[in-house]
Amino acid sequence: MNRLRQNRQSVRTRASALEQDGWRPLAERNPIVRWIESKQIGAREYLSHLLRVDLSLSESLRDAYLPATVHRRLALSLFIDYSHEQSLSPGEVAMLLGNACSVATEALNYLIGASMREGRAWSDLSDWSECEDAA
Repeated sequence: MNRLRQNRQSVRTRASALEQDGWRPLAERNPIVRWIESKQIGAREYLSHLLRVDLSLSESLRDAYLPATVHRRLALSLFIDYSHEQSLSPGEVAMLLGNACSVATEALNYLIGASMREGRAWSDLSDWSECEDAA
């Protein structure tokens, strides 16, 4: 029991240190995560939408759509969807390009986790195998 208290205190101390070092919650530091959280759609449903977008891009762009892994392609689809819905100008997109890959990947990881918390993640997504085959 004493060890449990020590572990909890250690976690609180680390969290406090992170906040003092400028750490912020994911939704505060990642505009795409904030956007996902504001959507009126469930994480699983939105992830299914991204899989359909990925499949559509791979079919329409064929040789030009090269990201090798499904994870990279989904992160790209997420960034495209975010940029389009936010009506970002070319200048705004250019400013995001420096960290677009990491921001989109971080947001995709968040979306996958949220989808899993909804209880039906990858195992129920029938489009997943189609996206893998399209690669």
